[in-house]
Amino acid sequence: MQAFAHSLEARFRDHLTIEQYAVDVGISAAYLNALRRKLGGQSVLQMINERLVLDAKRSLMYTTKTINQISDSLGFSEPAYFSRLFKRCTGSPPKNFRLRR
Repeated sequence: MQAFAHSLEARFRDHLTIEQYAVDVGISAAYLNALRRKLGGQSVLQMINERLVLDAKRSLMYTTKTINQISDSLGFSEPAYFSRLFKRCTGSPPKNFRLRR
């Protein structure tokens, strides 16, 4: 799991598939997901999304970047997709999150 965590930290902005992360650590995608669920109580996809949202929260709180700039810096092709993911994970859109902080 440490190898996966290092790979995720280094490449989360690249939006790799679970299969690509599994290849990075030398196991199957199904096994990686099963290990992640057993050890961390969440899927690999949830962990990837949480890492993206954590970086987004930091940018929203500590920079003056626009939502579009943050979306681009995180590797999203569309700001709308970024906003939907952010809202799904946090319960509020990025703009509201920033205003509350």
